[in-house]
Amino acid sequence: MNSPVDAELKELHIAAMNLYNRETAHLQSNPTSIVSINAVNFLAGQATTFADSTLFLMEDARQPLNAPAALLRTCLEAQARANHIIAVAGTDREQRANELLQLMHVGHDYYVTMSIQMTKDFTPNASNSLPRNLPYLPHIKRLTDSIDTSKLKVLENEYKRLGRNWSYNKVIGRKELLNPAWQNRSEAQRLQPELYVRYIGLTEQISRKDIPRLIRSCFFQWTLTKFSRFVMRRAVLR
Repeated sequence: MNSPVDAELKELHIAAMNLYNRETAHLQSNPTSIVSINAVNFLAGQATTFADSTLFLMEDARQPLNAPAALLRTCLEAQARANHIIAVAGTDREQRANELLQLMHVGHDYYVTMSIQMTKDFTPNASNSLPRNLPYLPHIKRLTDSIDTSKLKVLENEYKRLGRNWSYNKVIGRKELLNPAWQNRSEAQRLQPELYVRYIGLTEQISRKDIPRLIRSCFFQWTLTKFSRFVMRRAVLR
């Protein structure tokens, strides 16, 4: 096992996990119909679960860093979406949470319908399968043919429309990194540029269009640490 994770950081992670488990147990014993609470709890669960897996893999000397880096991306996106919901209050918060819920429902319907359509396209020609006896293909074809997939394109367009408002870049406000009003919309928002730049340093990837904005953020924005400035310089100079 490796020991790349600071002991204090691990303690903070365990404390966060315990806090999440405590609040989730309370929510399970006292269910609520408030969409924003349920949505944020779900996203917090995603963030803590993937963070836990990330730390576990980072401590395993046999694992390359690309595996925990991939898991970390899901963690970052989950916490950013939770922050995007709590950054507003009242009706706006519930509206935003309902939009995320709608995205999840539409996404489920879209991928189910797409899978069925792919099965329809696949089963008529047995040569598309492995060279083996597949007596169940006619039965699968009968089942899939009986399911209406005519709304696949409509679902795809709706999924993409809703998804544009919930991409990682959108919810952290990549275009608003120098906007004080945006950066102060919540306590967690102030961490988003820091997390974004640190992730870039971890994956060592950066988009050209991000360079000017991130340079200004790293060198002039108070929310970023010296470590992040170093990571940014290294990423740009690469």
